[in-house]
Amino acid sequence: MSNVINRKTKQYLKSVNTPNYPIKDWIINPILPDCNPKYYVIENDIVKEMTQVEKNNLVYSTKSSVYLIIEKQLLTNVNGHDYEGNSNAIINPIMPNCDIKYTKVVNSNVIEITTEEKYVIDLPDLKREWIKNITDEVYKSHSVEEIAFTALLISVDRMSKTGIQATSIRDTVIDALELYPKP
Repeated sequence: MSNVINRKTKQYLKSVNTPNYPIKDWIINPILPDCNPKYYVIENDIVKEMTQVEKNNLVYSTKSSVYLIIEKQLLTNVNGHDYEGNSNAIINPIMPNCDIKYTKVVNSNVIEITTEEKYVIDLPDLKREWIKNITDEVYKSHSVEEIAFTALLISVDRMSKTGIQATSIRDTVIDALELYPKP
């Protein structure tokens, strides 16, 4: 009974029947370095630990993060070599502690944008929310049909703009606008 390690996969098995493991594929009773098996390098019949340069390259080629500038997207656990020379990519950036949509690149560094820039990004969402709040508030007192019909009658001069119905709708809208200021 022996311990064996596969020359290609680095699979390590203990107490196996040695004749079942041909030496062209397996090292019999290897001496293993004291490190994580992912850092094993097998040369002939010797298992040794990777050098620091080899370890760094392994991490770079399997655990890199890449910030894609145009997309404002962060890819993780990718091969950094695949993005070398790509002007849209920053490999292993230091990321600011904010939502990625609030980032930009200055002098090849990923930084958080200013409050004013965040406002520009958020404005469409803020406007949608503002319009929803206004309409929800108005619909508490008036139906869509009532508002539309009143507007139609006013537009064809069948109702006065200063009539009770029109004034009530107008006052409700004004109150909603005061309750929800424009962003």
